[in-house]
Amino acid sequence: MVKEYFELHGMNYPVDVIGISMFSIDYAGIARDELTAPGVREFVEEGIMFIKLDLQKQNPAIFMHGTAAIRADKAVLYKAETGDIGLMVRVTGYGQGEPAKEIEPGIEWVGLKERFWKYENYAYYVRNELYMWEFGGWLFN
Repeated sequence: MVKEYFELHGMNYPVDVIGISMFSIDYAGIARDELTAPGVREFVEEGIMFIKLDLQKQNPAIFMHGTAAIRADKAVLYKAETGDIGLMVRVTGYGQGEPAKEIEPGIEWVGLKERFWKYENYAYYVRNELYMWEFGGWLFN
């Protein structure tokens, strides 16, 4: 059912990252003058490329607690209260049957007769001390 839904909506199954792009990025906690600083564009481009590649190699069922497929979109360049800057992407997981207990409170049933469900969260990515991008965790636990 999930695979058919992805195909019907023109998404790549089991991981769709087409919605992550430089042109549709949002900003949170960052001043306008910081966006024009040298190296910001490259920082964002490298981050987006890393995120796309990282998500494409993931097993959706392990990455997002029992989902059959994931769709990532809506990239956000953010600055945390600590001053750290990173990228977040909205990740929507789709599954059938009983959802995992970790995500059950946040699921939304989709389709007639609740045939499958979806769950949204934000995955955040940061650069480590070696300036390498890495998965930082989930916004909502």
